[in-house]
Amino acid sequence: MTNLESISEYITATFLIDNGQDSIEPDDNLLLSGLIDSLGVMQLVAHLQAENGIKIEPREVTLKNFKTINSIVGFVETKISG
Repeated sequence: MTNLESISEYITATFLIDNGQDSIEPDDNLLLSGLIDSLGVMQLVAHLQAENGIKIEPREVTLKNFKTINSIVGFVETKISG
């Protein structure tokens, strides 16, 4: 499973169903749409760290890195590659 598939699946299962939405696109704004709030971001960060064996610093939790599924995937892949 690719990072895109894994992250999309997690966001769908964790946030999408609870908000009554049917689908989300990789470039949809997760934060401005209200799909993920600040507590959800922390939940997502914990998941990403556990699943990918990475450490996400508080200063890295930015709109740029967590705005869309694609931006999260890019951020995670950068962290994995070191």
